[in-house]
Amino acid sequence: VMSKSRPLDFVRAKFQEVKAENRRLKERVADLEQTLSIVQTAQEWTIGRGMTQEQKDKMKEIRGLLEQAKKAREDIQSFSGASRQAMYEKLRDTKAALKRERQEKQE
Repeated sequence: VMSKSRPLDFVRAKFQEVKAENRRLKERVADLEQTLSIVQTAQEWTIGRGMTQEQKDKMKEIRGLLEQAKKAREDIQSFSGASRQAMYEKLRDTKAALKRERQEKQE
């Protein structure tokens, strides 16, 4: 049973795309807020008391780990987004080919 595309399918697709982008941006904002909170806490802590060299090194290490985690999260999101989009395109192409094939058989 092949359903014809409805008149506003492109609007529905765009709406879903915008919703996904909104969700991604909200996650990004939450990540940035968390990172800011950590940095502000560290700054308050360092202003409140002098840091030894060992503590400074630890702070650098923590900052590096936070940046690595952030980069890894971004990589995962971009990979999954790209592969999902590629699969969607392939599915559309396959459906279009199937539809053409069926039309040719009917003629």
